[in-house]
Amino acid sequence: MARPFSKALPSSRLLAVALLLACGAPSLVGALAQEAPKQEPANQDGEKGPRKKGGRKAERAAAAAEAPPQRWVEKPVAGATPSELLFSDAAATPEGHRTQFDKIPDEIAFEVWLDDFEPRTRTVEKPDPDHPGQTLQVKETVVSVLSVTNAEWDGYWDYLNALASGDETMFFTVIAGEMVEQKAMLLHYRGEMPSVEERAKVVAEKLRRGVPMRDVVRVHSEDETTRGIEGLSFDHERGQLLNLYPFPKVLFELEQGDIAGPYCNKQATYFLKIDRIVRSANAPWRDKYVASAVVLRYPTGPNLKLNQIGAVKMAARVRTAQERFQRMLPPGLQVPPPPQFGPSDAAPLGTPGAILLRRNVADAKDNQPPAGKQ
Repeated sequence: MARPFSKALPSSRLLAVALLLACGAPSLVGALAQEAPKQEPANQDGEKGPRKKGGRKAERAAAAAEAPPQRWVEKPVAGATPSELLFSDAAATPEGHRTQFDKIPDEIAFEVWLDDFEPRTRTVEKPDPDHPGQTLQVKETVVSVLSVTNAEWDGYWDYLNALASGDETMFFTVIAGEMVEQKAMLLHYRGEMPSVEERAKVVAEKLRRGVPMRDVVRVHSEDETTRGIEGLSFDHERGQLLNLYPFPKVLFELEQGDIAGPYCNKQATYFLKIDRIVRSANAPWRDKYVASAVVLRYPTGPNLKLNQIGAVKMAARVRTAQERFQRMLPPGLQVPPPPQFGPSDAAPLGTPGAILLRRNVADAKDNQPPAGKQ
């Protein structure tokens, strides 16, 4: 709705217009044109004054020219780089319930699989009972297993725990749960990983040759949202990505201008470029990283719906021979259930006020309050 004329012009201007009309001014427009002061046109940025050549586009180009040159960094990461993922198979029932449990190697922290969910069929050579010395091909049902090495877990835990403070037990449980979730999604998409690796080879070849990241994003990134803004995907402090294992470590170990990848989190596979780092002098946990990315999706079809993602998570199971994980991972997640959990870990029926044992990563810290709380 148009504003009343009396509010559109100041009173002094209204008086000038009235006098001009009384003197036979040719038109109201002409009167206003004669009375209005001359103003400089606004430039492309909305500022008063002469127009700048190129405007925002020129400023963006200048900022890109001032940015450090991009450099490819060879940085494979256990449990995140596709070639470093330790997939294996274990025999299962036709419904997908795992039945094969070999001894866990000493270098393996724990293994993850999806139980009673998406079994696979493979063909193997077995001795032919009817023809000694010969073999025959037999089809059997298996489930995919993904192993986490001690090196993968220890490197991640040591890096994050050195920066954080607070309840160590809760922190252990949170980041272990995120790691299990990432493994569960990778198990679900195991059949898509060869396609992901082929697409990643094309991207890596271009980035190694020095093709600008924004150009590679424009052609190869499969995320429509970030592709339209030159791949800008992250603008975060260190403590803001704990739900995207392994990015709380992978992203913040790179330097400004570094390009590395591919790295798999639970959502997709990424090539990362660190565009800018804002350091916090007294609190490295608050360092902010701005990064762009080439995103490669796992599914070649539609994305999973929330209920489908929930079903994958619910099917995840963990097996470990190490007490530190048996003590800290949820008992319902573990196969077999850990023997350490007993009367001191669950209140007897009808006595919800019973005092329970407070577990910690280290035996010596059992029943101690969280750090900083007495």
